Amino acid sequence: MIHYKRLSATLRGCKPEALWDLKFLEEAVREAARAAGMEIVPIFGNPLVYKADPSNDPMGGGVTVLALITRSHIAIHSSIEGECIMFNCETCGEGTDPDAALKAFADLCGADVVDIHYTDYAGIDP
Repeated sequence: MIHYKRLSATLRGCKPEALWDLKFLEEAVREAARAAGMEIVPIFGNPLVYKADPSNDPMGGGVTVLALITRSHIAIHSSIEGECIMFNCETCGEGTDPDAALKAFADLCGADVVDIHYTDYAGIDP
């Protein structure tokens, strides 16, 4: 049995550096992974961090962080114009907790509101 876990949420009311600071968001994703019992794959350039300039981004600028974990990924994207962060975590296997990843990330970002859009924690027979 494969234990598949997926969580998607939007965070609002975050402190300003959580919307635009690359280093802050990269470390927040790393801390979320640690809090959730996840291991970030030790390869060069992981997590991948990208900053979209507000002048040429239809969403008003933001930061995307994609961290490959040994069993799947954590991905976030901030929207300056929308003043929010989209959070996605997917993992397979025992011993990982996407809810703990979201809680740690939201706490670090100072989110006032966390809207969970989707969770799917299922056992899948291969």
